[in-house]
Amino acid sequence: MFVPAGVKAQYYTKPIGGQRGTTFEIRYDGFGSAEKVEYQTPGLTGSVSSLDGGYFLETTASADAPIGVHTARLYGKGQVSMLITLQIVAETVIPETSDPHQNPSEAQPITWPCVVQGRINEHSERDFYVFEVREPVELMFEVITAAGLLTNNTTRRLPEPDLVIYNSSGSWFDPRRPVRMECNDESELIFLPYEVQGPIKNYLPRLSYRFTEPGLFLAEVKPRQAQPSVTGGNDSSYMLRIVPTGRKDETETINWTPRELLYQDPTAWNERDFTSKIEKDWLDTLWSRSVKPADGNGNTNPPNPLDVIREEEPNSERDQAIMVKSPVILEGTIDRPDDVDWFRFHATAGQTLVFEVRTPNIPAPHFSPQLTVYDTGGNEVFQNFFRFLGGDGDDWGKSLEPKTVHTFETEGEYFLKVRDLTTRRGDPEFDWQVLIRPKIPHVGRVEVREFYGGGSEYVQTSFNVAIGTPRVLKIVAEVEEAFEGDIALQFDNLPEGVTAIPVVSDEPDLATEAGQVYEDRAPLDLEIYRPFRKLETIHLVAASDSRTTQKPVKVMMKAVPILAGKIGNPIAVQELPVMVNGK
Repeated sequence: MFVPAGVKAQYYTKPIGGQRGTTFEIRYDGFGSAEKVEYQTPGLTGSVSSLDGGYFLETTASADAPIGVHTARLYGKGQVSMLITLQIVAETVIPETSDPHQNPSEAQPITWPCVVQGRINEHSERDFYVFEVREPVELMFEVITAAGLLTNNTTRRLPEPDLVIYNSSGSWFDPRRPVRMECNDESELIFLPYEVQGPIKNYLPRLSYRFTEPGLFLAEVKPRQAQPSVTGGNDSSYMLRIVPTGRKDETETINWTPRELLYQDPTAWNERDFTSKIEKDWLDTLWSRSVKPADGNGNTNPPNPLDVIREEEPNSERDQAIMVKSPVILEGTIDRPDDVDWFRFHATAGQTLVFEVRTPNIPAPHFSPQLTVYDTGGNEVFQNFFRFLGGDGDDWGKSLEPKTVHTFETEGEYFLKVRDLTTRRGDPEFDWQVLIRPKIPHVGRVEVREFYGGGSEYVQTSFNVAIGTPRVLKIVAEVEEAFEGDIALQFDNLPEGVTAIPVVSDEPDLATEAGQVYEDRAPLDLEIYRPFRKLETIHLVAASDSRTTQKPVKVMMKAVPILAGKIGNPIAVQELPVMVNGK
């Protein structure tokens, strides 16, 4: 992991949140001017004060404020910040002591249930906490960080913390040396979307242990890897959460802290998200991002709702596959290890079909759905397993893709097999959906991005426009399923005196995904697995008589599909808070 050259100073907070029903203070750095705060979710109110070159955000979380990750922006003097995150918890929050506690003998005493607000200031730092268990109980331990929640904090904020639980009573060999305990480990290693050239990892330590004897025990928090450039520093704040699991036995699941933002942008387009459920009106939704051709009578009525067919056991053998007809939503469950579900369908020569797969309950890597299509002779036709070229041009990777587009060369009957990528996993919650449908050329994600060396890209979520100085916006538009039309952009609710001007520029060809700029070095089935991307340049210009804004103006960027000489309806693609300043 690395911070790409040229990336601006990243925003960070310390600590990273607080307890609902209380007022707490956090320091916010990395922003030039702040006077007020705007929260994206209900339940939070606050004010801003400045001190020593930074800002203090005093936040009050109501007693019924939702538990999870909230988002906010700071603004003032014609400047608006990017989004920041605040983690709201229900348990009592304990601050990390300023006294030394990097050794077991110096461990900070804590009482559970609690959340400890800590910070790793050096890449080799170790924080120890001592707690007491008086009666049999099962406790859960997790380390919460702000890493990877937003594109402006993917590579820092303690992305890979480690958590270890010890018995402080020592061993027979050395009574003074704590003994590491073998906990139930449900930790997760999440590979975030490619915003930079290398894989971005976020490690979530999650441990549980059923204590049967009373005693004193230790919890240690430290970086998993000693990397000074990414794990140390004032922005490496964390929360250590210790609470009872509340479950009767190991057959029940543990409710870990949710790892997602509470506020979801209503304009966000999640077509390639494994956890986004396919609804019966999905074809209508896709056509709303395109220009639907008229039938022979000039009508463009939306299609009928999709049929849903549930798997019927037994269907673990190919000769047990039931016949289905496109378009259709298939549903099933990989409820046990080595479970396989089979279906069959008919395709004509030259017909292009799209196969979309979802796992609405359990995301990867816990459940990784693999699709494979075979002909009647048992020959593999394709699967949703994509081999891509990344890194500096000689690094090969593989990924399961949520959408696969295939054109059949021969008419006939084909078989679809659904399974987990491994044969070792299966669970009654491993529900899956597969949609088989015709191709619908349409507009995919459209968003403003900043580009840096090595193919690094970051989504921009707010803008400051100086009077008399154009603000350059680089807009990336994804086109799906061979959309060969044009995309016009429009901006609604621009601040008074600000205009959006398209400019002619010599834009480079974009890779199908950030960080994979060497795709042309090898033959890859890009059109089967990935959207193609177009780049547009827009200048936001504030006239000389424009007024500076006192609060962010929410500009709505819309994309208008134009296909075969016909203009589609505007699509809201990104909300952009804009401030105008006199600099």
